[in-house]
Amino acid sequence: MAQLVGNTCYQSKDTCNGSCLTKTYNYQNLASVTFTAKQEDGINYFSIILTGYNIKENEYQQVSVVIDGDPGNNTYSCERNSSGETGSYYTHSFVQHTAGSTLYRDNILYCFWTMSRTTSSWPKRSDGSSLDLEIHSNHKILLTNGDISFLVSKNTKDLPIHRLNFLKCCNDVYGNDKVQLFVRQTNNANEFTLQLNKDNFFMPSFISIAFNASDESILAFVWTVQGPTIYATLQMKYVGLAPIQSQILYNYSWSSVVYFWSIPIVVKGLTEDYDTRKRVYDLKIILDLRLVYSKRKMALTSLATIHIASDTTRQNQLSEGPKKLIKKAPKGADNIMDKTA
Repeated sequence: MAQLVGNTCYQSKDTCNGSCLTKTYNYQNLASVTFTAKQEDGINYFSIILTGYNIKENEYQQVSVVIDGDPGNNTYSCERNSSGETGSYYTHSFVQHTAGSTLYRDNILYCFWTMSRTTSSWPKRSDGSSLDLEIHSNHKILLTNGDISFLVSKNTKDLPIHRLNFLKCCNDVYGNDKVQLFVRQTNNANEFTLQLNKDNFFMPSFISIAFNASDESILAFVWTVQGPTIYATLQMKYVGLAPIQSQILYNYSWSSVVYFWSIPIVVKGLTEDYDTRKRVYDLKIILDLRLVYSKRKMALTSLATIHIASDTTRQNQLSEGPKKLIKKAPKGADNIMDKTA
C-alpha cells in the first residue's frame, strides 16, 4: 500500500508485488499486448509481449501492435503462415525488419521484443529519432488482427516505462511535481535515477543532490545539464573534501531530463572507507541555486527487489503452461507519485 508522507510517496515492502511493472491491453478474444519495463546498470529496457488467440491451423494469420510515433507508426507484428512457420517483425517508415522471438502452442501465438534506446526496434518518430517513452505520453496504441484495427489507448501514460513508473513498485522514491529521485541499493552498489519534470519549470543549468549524514559527512553529486557531466565528492568531518569521480560505476543521461549514476556500497575516502549502509541522511535536491526538494532521515537501502523474467524465461514458462501466464491480463498500475508542491 502506498503512503504519502509530507511530499514523498513510499511503497511498503510487504506490498511490493510488482503491480507497476506491467500493463496489458486486450481486443476481445483475438489479441492482447503486455508492456513491461526493467532497468539494468542504469539502462531502461522496454518489452512487448504480443499474443494472438484462436490461431487456425493451415491458415495465414497475423496480429500486430502499433505505437504512434507522432508522426509515423511503429508496428510490431507476429505471424504464422499456412506451413506452420512463425515470425516476428518490427516495421518503421514502411521498412520491415526481423526482430524479436516467437512461440506457438495450442492455437495461441506469442511474440516477444525487448529493447533499449540503442536497439533498432525502439519506437521512433518519422525522422528516425527515438521516442522519449519515459517522458512523453502522446502516442496512441492500436491492436490489429488481420484487417481489423482497434484503438486500445489514446496515450502511453499508463505504460510502466512512462515517468519510470516501473521503478515505483519496490524502490524508494523521493520527489514532487518538479523532480523524482529513485534510490536502489544492490549487493554491490547504490543506484540513482533522477527525472526532471520539465513541463513545470525552466530547465536548470545545474542539478545538485546532497546526502548529509548525521556524522556530518556529505555525499554530493552535481550534474551539468549541458554536456552533461557529473561531479561527485565525499566530505568527512575533520578530513576535508575528496573527489570520488573515479569511483562512479556508470553515469549517463538523455533529453536533459533523465539522469543515471551509481557508486559502490563502500566508497574509499581520503583516510578510511565510507560505508553508505551505516548512515542516515538528510536529502537535498537543488536546481541551480533553488532548493526544490528535501527529506530528513532517509537511508540508501531499497525497499525490495523484483525479478523481471527474460524473454527466454518467459518462453520456457509459456511452453509449460501459456494459458496460466497470459490468458488473464494483469491490471496496469496507477502512477503512485502524487503531484505536490
